[in-house]
Amino acid sequence: MVELYNKTLNKNLLVRRITLVVNHVIDEKQLLIKPSVNQLDLFSTEEVLDDSNKIELEREKKRQQAIIDIKKRYGKNSIFKAVDLEDGATTLSRNQQIGGHKA
Repeated sequence: MVELYNKTLNKNLLVRRITLVVNHVIDEKQLLIKPSVNQLDLFSTEEVLDDSNKIELEREKKRQQAIIDIKKRYGKNSIFKAVDLEDGATTLSRNQQIGGHKA
């Protein structure tokens, strides 16, 4: 992807949007059956997963799932960043709107 991007990029133009499409995505549980599949990282050039990285990745998955479960049960504003309490922040009010817009 990076090679194609660098090949087709016009250096005189600003990049406004990049769209990435993937296919043949499999369920995470299938990785146990077919271990030859590796999760790619969009922000690094190579994937290196040692035991400590695998443990941290598993902790992060559990953390993210807990956040999703809490938000499903108690609403979108049950967990938010402290910066959303600053003057001018819109996240909390937008979470109460339909699709983030006034209906």
